[in-house]
Formats: sequence, structure tokens, C-alpha cells
Amino acid sequence: MRKRLFTAFLVASCLLTIISCAKKESTQTDIVGQQIQSDNTLGFVDNIEPPQPDFLASYQPLTIAQKLKKEGPKPQKFKACADDAISITCAGGTKLQFSPSSFVYADTKLPVNGEVEIAVTEYLTDADILFAGLQTMAGKEFIETGGMLYVDAAAGGRKCALKFGELYSVEIPTDQNKDGMQLFYGDPDPITNVVNWQAANGAANAIENADLKLKNRAPAPQFEGGLMGLYTYLNQNVELPEWARQQSLLAYKNIEMVFNPDGEVMKVIPLEKTTTYADSQIVEALKYSPCWLMPEMNSNEIRRLRLPVKLNWVRDPEEIPLALQLKDKAESANYTAYFYMDTYLMSAGQLGWINCDRFTNLNQPLVDMFIEMSTELEDMKVELVFKDIRGYLHGMKYDNGYLFSNVPANQEATIVAMKLAGTKMKMAVLPCTTSDKDITNLEFKVVEPLEAKQILNQIGDIDNRQTASL
Repeated sequence: MRKRLFTAFLVASCLLTIISCAKKESTQTDIVGQQIQSDNTLGFVDNIEPPQPDFLASYQPLTIAQKLKKEGPKPQKFKACADDAISITCAGGTKLQFSPSSFVYADTKLPVNGEVEIAVTEYLTDADILFAGLQTMAGKEFIETGGMLYVDAAAGGRKCALKFGELYSVEIPTDQNKDGMQLFYGDPDPITNVVNWQAANGAANAIENADLKLKNRAPAPQFEGGLMGLYTYLNQNVELPEWARQQSLLAYKNIEMVFNPDGEVMKVIPLEKTTTYADSQIVEALKYSPCWLMPEMNSNEIRRLRLPVKLNWVRDPEEIPLALQLKDKAESANYTAYFYMDTYLMSAGQLGWINCDRFTNLNQPLVDMFIEMSTELEDMKVELVFKDIRGYLHGMKYDNGYLFSNVPANQEATIVAMKLAGTKMKMAVLPCTTSDKDITNLEFKVVEPLEAKQILNQIGDIDNRQTASL
């Protein structure tokens, strides 16, 4: 009897030792190499998480949300000198550009000196977005995405933020050009952790009165060659001290310019009282600049333009972020996304959740869709993916199914349901047309995570969709 007890004790001790070692292995922090180019353009790397042994599943069962997140997009980490201009290209084609000295410590707001580590997670495909549990809602407004990001930064183990008033440029790859795209920031719900989106310009629905705003806003004069052309001209006509060529010149000031209908500069007015050694030269150069390109007008009205002049851009026009080179923007339109060469270009003023979105403004009635199924013992995620609108909605769990509230009616969409059966993932995919009729015929099959991603990424490309039996 004693021998049996000793043997059982020995087996139990070995098992606990194995589990303890496995747990230690699964929580190790990976050391990831960084690929840094001499021109301060950074390459990308992927975090690699150590696999969790299968036999631990019985001790630490994953929820479907945890399983999907584990298989979903990972942060890509980049290291660079915080005092330099930083250009990042991510694995999915996203590009970020930061001006020199853009970062401060989040707790003290003091400038970051030395090395900063920037982490970017891309959510560009249907699979990325669904695996991460993201949806496209701005309060009660349904929105359409062009791609989502999460951007974070740290230095010396301390969390960093963007300096107040600083902007960085964001380029998100796309194969479509849709009007009305703009920057949204994400705000996770403290209880559900679901990210709610809000337009960066603070508008509840920025498109609602867009036509009226465009009609009332006077078109701005343009320097030939755009922003790059203007700063190239200033670079050639403003003489800076020799020492200024070796330092970051962060000073800038707003200058108001008045034009006659022919594009000739009538007046140049520095708006701030503070002055720098270059102010008088800049004013003189702008005053005698060549005629600007004037928009078509129905009258002989004069035009005014408020121009923020940055000294470091006067010294070196190549430091201008690409997104800002493409188009001169009024302050109210800072967060508009512009389509250029298969990308959406926009400026962002904070880190965290970033989304390139637009309000859909669909003239369709709203309906409640119900997916009828037994949910009593099921841990499941049920999502609605739209075909012609790149939008995603979460289903809310009830005792006898999942409810989608305030869904635009008569839209082609796909219901995606995912759950775990032990350690295996099961998924049901059902094309449908949105309506208020209950859906009952979801069929699940076992899929590997890679297969699930492939299926999800093909949803938008499915031809000859069949309407679900309602």
C-alpha cells in the first residue's frame, strides 16, 4: 500500500514539475532583433509567441476570444533615435512618419532622449479584424473602415506619448478609393473592452453636411508644386546660419497671406508676436513669391490663406511628411484621409487605436437580425460582415441566440460564428441579406486557424452569393 502511495506521489510531483516548467516557458518574453537602416527607415519584425503545450488545455482552457486573439495579428516593434526623423514600414504595407523629437514620456510630458521603441499592430484584412474582435461603430453610427492600427511607444521601459500639438503621417494600403474617409480614434469600453470609434475632428457625422461645407468654404490658393514646391522655394531664398544645418529647428509660426484674383501676393502678415532670426526673410520671400495658382471663382474676390511655416522644413523640405506634401489642408480638415497610389494618407495627433473610416449614411431602414441557436453552454463569437460596405458588427448573446441591433436592411452580408470544441476551432459561414427575419440554419465545421483566416479573407470575394434561408 505504501509503495503504491509513494509511486502516486512521485507521478504527481513529476506532473507538477512539468506543468510548472511549461508555464514558465509560456510566459517568457522573446528578444526580437530590430532591422534598422542607415537612413533611419526601419524594417519590420514579428513577435513570435511560444506555443502552449496541448496537455495544458485541460488546466487552462481558452475562451474563443482568447484563442482568436492568440492567433491574430501581433505587434511589430521598431527601434530608433527619438531625436531623429523616423520612418516605419510595416509588414502589411502601413507606413508611419514621425518628425524629430515627437515623443514625450507619458507621465512627465518631458521629451524623450535616446532610443524609443514603437510598436505597430496592423488590422487590414477581414481575418485580422475578426480575430481581434473589432467592429465598426462610432457610438450608434455604423461606419466603414479602410484599415485599423494600434500604435504604442516606450523608452527605457516607460510609456511614451506624442508631444502636444504634434502630428505624424499614416499611410494605410488600400485597393479602393472611397470618398469621405477620415481619421478615427478608438476608445475601448472599460467593461466589455470593445473598441468604440470617434472621428478625430470631433464630428458626430462629418459627412452629413459635407456638401454644404464645401460650397461655403472658399478654395485655397496653391503654390505651384504644392507644399514641397513652396518649401523648396523658401529653402532657396532664406539664408539660415551654418549651425542651423546641424540641428532640429522645431520653431514655426502661422502667417496669413492675402491674394488678388490673379494669384499675386498682396500682403503677408505674421500672426504671432514672437519672432525668430528667419522671420523677416520668410516674409520677404513670400511677399515676392511667383503668382500662386488660383481656383476657379465666379467673382473677383480676394483670397486669404493661413500658412504654418516650420523652420526645419525651410532648412530641409525632405523632412515634410509625405501625407502633408500631397495637399495643403485647412485646420478643420487635418484628419481627412486622401487616396494616393493605392494608399489612404492622413495625419494623426495621438497614439493608440487608429482607424481610417467613413460614415456610411445609408438611406436604408434599420432592422434587428436574430440568429437562433442554443447558447446555454456555448462560448461563441458571432459576427456580421458586410459585402459592399467594409463594416463589421458584433452579435449580442441571448439565451436562445445572438442579436444584431440597428442593422442597415437589404444589405448583402455574411454571418460568421466561431466557437471551440475542446482545443479545436469550429466555424460557420453563411451568406445572407440583412432583414428582420430570424436565421436558424448555421452549420459548423472544424477548421484550423490558418484555414479560418483564408475563409474569412475570401468573404469579400465570394461570387454568386446565395441568400440564407430565413
